Amino acid sequence: MAVRRLFSLLVVPALLAGLAFSIGAGEPPPGPEDADLFKGESVDLYFYHNPFFSFEMTIPGDWHPLSTEDLLRLMRKEAPGFEYSEQMMKEGGVSHLLSISRYVPAQRGPRGEFNPNILVTAWDLSKLPGVKTAKDYIEFKMAMIKAWGVTPGADPYPVRLGDVEFWRFDGAKRSPEFQSWAHVITIRKGYALDFQLVAGSKADMDRLDQILKSLYFE
Repeated sequence: MAVRRLFSLLVVPALLAGLAFSIGAGEPPPGPEDADLFKGESVDLYFYHNPFFSFEMTIPGDWHPLSTEDLLRLMRKEAPGFEYSEQMMKEGGVSHLLSISRYVPAQRGPRGEFNPNILVTAWDLSKLPGVKTAKDYIEFKMAMIKAWGVTPGADPYPVRLGDVEFWRFDGAKRSPEFQSWAHVITIRKGYALDFQLVAGSKADMDRLDQILKSLYFE
């Protein structure tokens, strides 16, 4: 049961990244465990601010930010049985903070190209036994990705963003089409902040990396 739960926690954020669908700055639906994570949070066409984790990120003006409720509404509509996975996320302490995509979410680009996106989630470390550091979290994430049948492309390595140390690992898949992805992780206030980048080309991944360089931590 524990493996099944952790597997669900891995798969659902990946689905969220691909299916998020509309611009929104609606108030996220806080629950008893994650209310503080969203207190004072703001997102608009250009900027995201999260006071709980004390960070900010610039959003390109022609990109599409997503509210939590819009994202969940789409998943309930488009993914049969999503209610079960949604419950797994809640029990596992996974909170969606922000999603942005280059084109209208859940749609391709004007020439049918893959829609690059960033999904930001916060994982409550108290719900992940043995995970205390960013490297611990990466080992957990890599093990689950391998269980999913995907092989990470390189060993994790440290990076600095917003004058904060992160750990990053990258990978790619080629079926049904090429996608490159990365997880960029830091630990803050007992949570793993996980920035998941997904792109269909090197140029798009470079653009996602440039967006992450706008991170600022107080």
